[in-house]
Amino acid sequence: MGQVELAEIVRSGLVSVGMNVEDDAVAQICTLTLGLPQYAHSLGLAAGRAAIDRYSKLVSAHDVDIAQNSALKDVSQSLLSKFDQATASPRKENYYFQVLLAAAMAETDHMGWFRAVA
Repeated sequence: MGQVELAEIVRSGLVSVGMNVEDDAVAQICTLTLGLPQYAHSLGLAAGRAAIDRYSKLVSAHDVDIAQNSALKDVSQSLLSKFDQATASPRKENYYFQVLLAAAMAETDHMGWFRAVA
């Protein structure tokens, strides 16, 4: 999903509950979520909660920084489960872990995708 659509997800979600968001915060969310709308929604929600915690209706880039930890905790259990599924094998000599590590370290484009040669 493009930056414009992700920004709309974040802005419309916050406006629907009577909040506003700074342009820098929206840009930060769009960059961090790499085109994935579910993560943009989750991070926008967590940033909104961080703003509420400081009694503000305006979400700032600082709120996004705080929200990253909160949003990661929500995702971490699901990712651990997926990692276990991806690396599980009845064979002791498999390369699943090494392949995942190589994929994580590969150079990516602006959308977070990489080519096999990377």
